Amino acid sequence: MWKTLSKIFARNISIASEDLAQLKAESEFADVPAEEMTPAQHQELASRYNGARTGKAPKRRAMGVAS
Repeated sequence: MWKTLSKIFARNISIASEDLAQLKAESEFADVPAEEMTPAQHQELASRYNGARTGKAPKRRAMGVAS
């Protein structure tokens, strides 16, 4: 059971990473290295990830299956 959960958690982290990378690539600060981003840029990226800018969260993939 723990191995299965570990695989699910690892996959979900991978999906979140891919989603964040895509959102950053689409942002006005796409060319800014992560370590040089301002707190405001981090907040904007987090808001986009959580769907706060549009009022609704983007479709998320669950357990490695596209929704």
